[in-house]
Amino acid sequence: MEARSANAEPRVDSDEESLDVRVANLDCESNAARIDRALKQRRGVKSVTVYSRAARGAVRFRPEEVCPDALREQLRDLGFPPVVSTTIPSTPRPSASSC
Repeated sequence: MEARSANAEPRVDSDEESLDVRVANLDCESNAARIDRALKQRRGVKSVTVYSRAARGAVRFRPEEVCPDALREQLRDLGFPPVVSTTIPSTPRPSASSC
């Protein structure tokens, strides 16, 4: 939940990597804030952006200090397990009967 202006680009050091992950059980801003706070406290994590509506997160980190598997494990421990999928499901659309 990192706030950025429309024109600002995040600062990326050449020794940083990114982990973009879909997560289960992420359905509100409160959950997004919980993930954001927990991951930002971890050594080696440089930035966290959580998108609750998309159930996704992006983490910039220093691989010499923390590995992607450790970040995924922390998400699992928080109750937001990473979703492993080769395809991204389409956004559900309301049916005519629900309008």
